[in-house]
Amino acid sequence: MKGKTNTVDNQQSVSISSYLNTNIQKGLDENEVVQRQKVFGLNEIEKQKRKSFFQMFLSQLGELMSMLLFSKTSYSL
Repeated sequence: MKGKTNTVDNQQSVSISSYLNTNIQKGLDENEVVQRQKVFGLNEIEKQKRKSFFQMFLSQLGELMSMLLFSKTSYSL
């Protein structure tokens, strides 16, 4: 069974490498890296703006569960 799995894995990696136009053993050469960075940009994740505590608190006031909890506590006061 292992022989079949390795063969399938090898076939998949060969098809992926041909699709990506790269060599699995050597990787990309420096010129190809520069070209791809020009086309696709750097491999970076954009930082998302975080909400402040006050913004999160205000957004929670509109939630149904928060409204129920506040209405329940106001009756007991």
